[in-house]
Amino acid sequence: MKNFHFQRKLFLYYSTVILFIAAMTVAIFYVYSYNSLTRQSRTALSDLSQKTLLSLDSLFIDMDKLALYVSTNPEVRQSFTNTYYQNISSVDLESDIIDILSSITVPNSASKFRITLYNSKGNFISTGVAYDSSVARAFLSSEDYEDWYYSLPIIHTHRSFSLIYKDHLTYSQNPIFSLYREITNPNMIDTAVGIIDIQCPYQYMEEILTLTNGNYNCYLFDSHQQLLFSNGPAEIDPAALYTFSLENRPDDPGNPVTGIYQNWLYTSSSSDFTGFTLVVLQPNSDIMSLIISFMSVLGILAVLLTALGLYFIFFITKKMTQPLKELSEAVNRVSLSNLSLSVPTDGSIDELTQLNHAFHTMFQRLSDSMEENVKMKTHELHAHMIALQSQMDPHFLYNILAIIKSMNRQNCTAHVSAACDYLSSMLRYNTYYEENYVLLEQELNHTKDYLNLMKLRYEDLFEFNLEMDTSIPASCIRIPKLSLQPIVENCFQHGFKNTLPVWHIHIHCWILNRNWYLSVTDNGSGFSEEAIQSIYRKAEDLVKNPHDNLSSLKPGGMGLINTIARLKLKYKDNVTFSIESLPVGGTCITIGGIYYDENFIS
Repeated sequence: MKNFHFQRKLFLYYSTVILFIAAMTVAIFYVYSYNSLTRQSRTALSDLSQKTLLSLDSLFIDMDKLALYVSTNPEVRQSFTNTYYQNISSVDLESDIIDILSSITVPNSASKFRITLYNSKGNFISTGVAYDSSVARAFLSSEDYEDWYYSLPIIHTHRSFSLIYKDHLTYSQNPIFSLYREITNPNMIDTAVGIIDIQCPYQYMEEILTLTNGNYNCYLFDSHQQLLFSNGPAEIDPAALYTFSLENRPDDPGNPVTGIYQNWLYTSSSSDFTGFTLVVLQPNSDIMSLIISFMSVLGILAVLLTALGLYFIFFITKKMTQPLKELSEAVNRVSLSNLSLSVPTDGSIDELTQLNHAFHTMFQRLSDSMEENVKMKTHELHAHMIALQSQMDPHFLYNILAIIKSMNRQNCTAHVSAACDYLSSMLRYNTYYEENYVLLEQELNHTKDYLNLMKLRYEDLFEFNLEMDTSIPASCIRIPKLSLQPIVENCFQHGFKNTLPVWHIHIHCWILNRNWYLSVTDNGSGFSEEAIQSIYRKAEDLVKNPHDNLSSLKPGGMGLINTIARLKLKYKDNVTFSIESLPVGGTCITIGGIYYDENFIS
């Protein structure tokens, strides 16, 4: 067979299952990977937020330690108390406590901070990060100093923090951040006599919050929801982000909260030491890029494994269905002329091979049975053909004898002699039963003998002519015997009965698309539609049940039905037979059939 559909269907079914399983596996891995990577990213982001916040707290703790050391030192407190109640200059104040400040700051590695002490009178002492004395004096002597001093966010006996502001003690005015504590009277704890300001350059906070190891953005808010630091994109509204993180914060503020904000993965952490809130953002696309990378590798692996699986399925399917394919091909070769069922096997014994052997045995028995049946049918068909052919003899003979008798009465001796010659030739042709199929040329000559007899009988009252295409090999094509003459005879028996002479018969012979055709046209009375349908029906019954209907055929008058029946027995569905009533009167009967190579004589 050119195509073995079962093998292909089985392969397609298995392939569909494998592809479905592969697709479902990839989908499950995708969902699992997405959830796993998202979970890991949230955990990593939460840990990063906690570490960053701890680094900030460490910075602020160092600042607060310095502030505590200085603000609680007895000599510093006493010196600022004296300055508060007496008129002492900044130079005198500095000479009193500068050594103490140095002893506190140097061991604590406070070189990155500026320690500044103020009071409301404009007294000023600073150590650590350098400042510009002229800028400092101008600031302390300005009219705005006192307002600035009392506007500082001081919390009694507690630390406080400033927003980011420009350094007012240097020309550069770099951004700085401050931690404040009060300096109180040793004898009156509730009385503040000065302020200690631990100033940290903004760059140290920026270094901690600028996370270079990844695509992260940080937002730092103080306890009053004021933004202290931001390096996020412009489309993020810090206030909205803080509100969102606040609304989704758990009951325990100490625990970080993670989630999705717009297209970002975020985590929010709060410091117990400062009360600051740190929000760290990571683009969700980072997770997707990881998933895409992972899924690309997984996809390539899945394609390779699927292709390998399909190859094995194809191999197994082909191996399993090979016996069925061989069986199918063997069955397809079976015909009436070839009833053997030879199925090659590879020596393995399985169900399909056993099925092949069973079919082989069955077909062997069927072959024996059909050979006997074919022989019987062949003999029966041959007998039917002879019986149908023999139906012509009495009917034809009676008509011809009547013609000769009529000519003898008219003393037409020459015509009687010619009629006997024509009749003798026709009887030899009719009574030769060795062959059921004759050359087209022989059938035409036999019909001419009959027409010549009719011409002798009716003389000028009858005319006929024969038209044959020049391309017809009349001496090579075989057709069923007595196919044409009964149709011509029908013209005289029925067509010309109610028609006045002169009668005309035209015979045309041609070949088209390996089919031969013969048409007989007369100018008789024609057939009614009911009569045509009756002829078709009787011929069909004769073909379907030849044994039952042969006995019902009476000699004479059945030539047309007889001819149709024999053509159908020979050509089956390839037969051509039509009866057409012509508009100008008369009938055209056309017969034909396909011719094969065996119809030609070499």
